[in-house]
Amino acid sequence: MNTGSDFNIASLASDPALREKLIAQAENGNDSVNTPFVQSAARRQHASRSEDATTRDAIQMMEMTAAQQRLADRIAELDEAALRALEANERALEEAWRRHERLLERAHVVTLADGTDVRVFRDGDDVRLEGGSLVDPSVIEADGIPSEATTWEQFEESSEQISALVRERQAIEDYRGTLSETEEFLDTDPDDAIVADLEAGLMIMPDAVRGQLPDRPSGPQADGPTAPADTVNIVSAVPLTGLNR
Repeated sequence: MNTGSDFNIASLASDPALREKLIAQAENGNDSVNTPFVQSAARRQHASRSEDATTRDAIQMMEMTAAQQRLADRIAELDEAALRALEANERALEEAWRRHERLLERAHVVTLADGTDVRVFRDGDDVRLEGGSLVDPSVIEADGIPSEATTWEQFEESSEQISALVRERQAIEDYRGTLSETEEFLDTDPDDAIVADLEAGLMIMPDAVRGQLPDRPSGPQADGPTAPADTVNIVSAVPLTGLNR
């Protein structure tokens, strides 16, 4: 018969209720059951509870960051689309410049009174310089420009195409900046509601980027509204005079 601090270990192993009772008493400092065996069992029980709590915390953390991870993945996808849009823009801009240079080569050239050579373009019955200024008829009249020479309409259309591509490029670069800022903001651990707002905001993008998204139509309603000109920091139209590359 066991007395004092002695107890039936076999009973402890076979009786769950007794085991839990003894462990609880040991944890509370009851010396009558505070044997090495019970202490060890109590430590194992405590460790198991700690592991369960850690597992619950990990699961909760994964649930909290799921929306953030989705947004991070979305940012990566959008940035890849923006890079493809920049590459396409660069190719288009290079081709536009080649066409523009061919138009300049075909432009009629006159020498002003001060000896300066300038290109002139026929605009109906008027003659204009590259910057759009009218040329006095005493210098040259419209009929004095060969028919095969570049017209003002051709020159103006080419100039605007280049300007539009430059604006498009700036809009893409500004959008990539927004993506980068949003990615950095994710480090502040925003809640899911803010994450949802951020993702919705990223859907306002340049058409050039939207057109590069995989398996998505390029129309303005494909994924959200297109960014209007006054919501991005785009450069102003390139002046017609010079059109520096």
